[in-house]
Amino acid sequence: MAALLRFIFVMTMFFCAATRASAADLKQSLQHYFSGSAIQFGYGGGTSSNNPRVELTIHYCRSGLYYSSGQSCRPNLIASGYQCTPMQDAGRWHLVVQSGQALMQWRSNSSGPGSLPIFVSANGAVVDQRGNSFYRVGAAQCR
Repeated sequence: MAALLRFIFVMTMFFCAATRASAADLKQSLQHYFSGSAIQFGYGGGTSSNNPRVELTIHYCRSGLYYSSGQSCRPNLIASGYQCTPMQDAGRWHLVVQSGQALMQWRSNSSGPGSLPIFVSANGAVVDQRGNSFYRVGAAQCR
């Protein structure tokens, strides 16, 4: 019985160490992916006023600041086509990994805090919970 308990204890400690290591590796990998990069990110279907298509370019500065610009487009109810509105934002960003789950957290200068779960798919793509990809498009242009 003592040997079984010792085995369970050792395996539990091994599992905990592996989880911490993989969480640290995940955070380091994602930090490297975002920090200093300009990222294109889009979400929404653009099918209605309640589901606009949003396309952003976000500059993730190594200092922890971010700057974003893009547009939100929705169907034009009066004329055919889409009505697009420009968007801009700035604030602070950081990554958190808890229980193996990565979260991009930010505090916008205009709208306050927010967060978004981040995943690394089997093919190595960085995506949100709906499968929308984050594409690196160059170096961040930081002020």
